[in-house]
Amino acid sequence: MIDLYSKAINNLIHDVVDEKLKLSNENNKEIVEQKNLMEEYDHEFKDLFDRLDEKDRSIIDNYLSLNNFLNSVMFCDMYREGIYDGILLLKHFKVI
Repeated sequence: MIDLYSKAINNLIHDVVDEKLKLSNENNKEIVEQKNLMEEYDHEFKDLFDRLDEKDRSIIDNYLSLNNFLNSVMFCDMYREGIYDGILLLKHFKVI
């Protein structure tokens, strides 16, 4: 029974994180500006990347992929822990 609740809570948290990311990507001015800046560098990075030999491209591609994956996992874990901490705090103050 606990596994069902845990799964339901984890699914809820993932849905909340996805929605928060969507809203941030659309409404957070700093994120929008950084994404625009990133687009400016995309073309230059692609040109630079294409000039590298296959081994160097593979190293950079693997590094960036792993870095993005780890950042994504850590972000979700921190967000989930923050939600759990918030719930514990609400329980401590007998709000829930």
